[in-house]
Amino acid sequence: LSAWSKSNSPEKPQRALAVLRRMINQSENRNHKVHADEHAYSLVINACAFSNAGPETETEAFDIAVIVLNEMVTSKDVHPTSLTYGWFIQACGRLNAPEPLRNAHIEQAFTRCCSKGLVNDFVLQRLRGAASDEVYHLLMNSVLGKERFKGRLSSALPLEWTRNCSKRKVFASREVPNSPTRERYE
Repeated sequence: LSAWSKSNSPEKPQRALAVLRRMINQSENRNHKVHADEHAYSLVINACAFSNAGPETETEAFDIAVIVLNEMVTSKDVHPTSLTYGWFIQACGRLNAPEPLRNAHIEQAFTRCCSKGLVNDFVLQRLRGAASDEVYHLLMNSVLGKERFKGRLSSALPLEWTRNCSKRKVFASREVPNSPTRERYE
C-alpha cells in the first residue's frame, strides 16, 4: 500500500484499493498475519489524493476516497484518524470533482473530525489548502472570530475538537502511535 501510494502509476488508486480488498479478504478468512487497520485504509485515501492522471482518473480516485472513508466511518473495527481525515480533505481539494460535491465532502469530513475530537495541525493545514475561503471561514467561524492567533491554530481550538489528539512525532506524514511523547492535549 505504501508503494502504491508513492507510485506515479495512473492506476494507483485502483491498485491500492485492490490491495486493501485482498487484505480484508485474507483477514476475514482468518489469516491472522494480515490485518487491514486504519493506516491501511488511510494509505488508499493517500493514493487517491495524489493521483495525477487526468480528469477521468481523478474523478474515479475521488469516488474511491469517498467509498473508503465511508467504510471506515461505518465500520465497527476500523476508525478514521487525524491522518485519515487530513488525507481525505486533501484528496477532496486536489481531485477532479464538481465544486459543490467537493465542498460537501470537505464539510462533512471536517465536521466528523471535530465531533470525534481529532482535529490537529495536520488536519487544519489540509483544510486550509483544500477548502475555498468561503468554506474554510464557514467551518472555522466559531473559533476564528476577529482574533488573530499566533503560532499553532490547534492550540486555540475548542477542547472538544482536539480531545482525542495526542502530541506525537510525525515521520513522513505517518503517525507514530507508541511515541514516548504521546500525551493528551490539555
